[in-house]
Amino acid sequence: MDPQIEMENIRMDPQIDMENIRMDPQIDMENIRMDPQIDMENIRMDPQIDMENIRMDPQIDMENIRMDPQIDMENIRMDPQIDMENIRMDPRIDMENIRMDP
Repeated sequence: MDPQIEMENIRMDPQIDMENIRMDPQIDMENIRMDPQIDMENIRMDPQIDMENIRMDPQIDMENIRMDPQIDMENIRMDPQIDMENIRMDPRIDMENIRMDP
């Protein structure tokens, strides 16, 4: 994605096939907030992801991105190098079955 894109209030279309989304570990994800209605039951963060393909530019302002709760996020995988230290998720999100690879 072009770093000049104003992404402050981007909402993703629920019909987007996000099965193979890959994020670059340099993305500043400090203030990402996810909608509490998103079914995150099967999210797995996979260290084996091929990061040579789709990447988001780390300069993109992702501060206020909110994802539509209808997005099928069942197979989202994030690279373990992503700095997730400051991600804030709504406490109502069912995170019972989230798996992160060590």
